[in-house]
Amino acid sequence: IKPSENFSAEIGAALKQTIVTDKKLYEQYRIENDQGYRSEGGLTFGAQYKTELMENTSFVTSVETFTNFLRPINETDVFWANQIIGKINKYLNTTFQFELRYDHDYSKEIQLKQIFAAGIIVNIY
Repeated sequence: IKPSENFSAEIGAALKQTIVTDKKLYEQYRIENDQGYRSEGGLTFGAQYKTELMENTSFVTSVETFTNFLRPINETDVFWANQIIGKINKYLNTTFQFELRYDHDYSKEIQLKQIFAAGIIVNIY
């Protein structure tokens, strides 16, 4: 679905695979084979919104979810990302990122991540 230039969304069936290389974590991630992976079928939803806040400053937010067909809906995995990008000049920009993650397999608590960065823009044509 793309109802506007700024917003897009998708929904559909999905296959999620969890790969764990540390055998001590197999039980926490419900890995029941010696190969170290688990496959789940489910429903996925994603949406993204982009807008210009002011000249040379934009905001992007996106949300992605995965709901296992065999698990309760309150165990839906959620990944929500927000990013503010400010262009300083032709070569430099700054970025502030804020992310929220919830994965019931990993933790019953919400995980947060914040990043503030300055970088050099390189265009490769």
